[in-house]
Amino acid sequence: MLFSRACEYGIRTMLHLASLSGDSPVLVRDVAEKLDISFPFLAKVVQTLARRGLINSHRGRGGGIALSRPSGDFTLRDVVEAIDGLALTQTCVLGLPECGDDAPCPLHCQWGDIRNRIVAMLSEHSLAEFSMELDDRSPVGDDGAS
Repeated sequence: MLFSRACEYGIRTMLHLASLSGDSPVLVRDVAEKLDISFPFLAKVVQTLARRGLINSHRGRGGGIALSRPSGDFTLRDVVEAIDGLALTQTCVLGLPECGDDAPCPLHCQWGDIRNRIVAMLSEHSLAEFSMELDDRSPVGDDGAS
């Protein structure tokens, strides 16, 4: 597992919100049901995303969640950084505290290349782009009907 479960759910939620047309908020319960995620767990993930400014959350009638900016303004890196942080890109893959260019671990050079590719993948494309790719792969509607 590259990311925590919370981060995976955060990414899926942000991609789902990016795929929706319009700016109307959607209920967290509806997102949880659509993505087959536990509502209480998703509610905690949504709180983190809201505190970090990635989504707007409104309570009460007409409330729900929505992206705080256009989906083209977000990258997956924004979501990963908000939930898991960027330790994945800054720490030794073996967890050695002294690993670095001056005292590399056995995997330092190989991990550096992989880490750079992961960071590039997370940073180079917007949520809008990833969302469109998912839309192209997904069947229309849950039952295949349009």
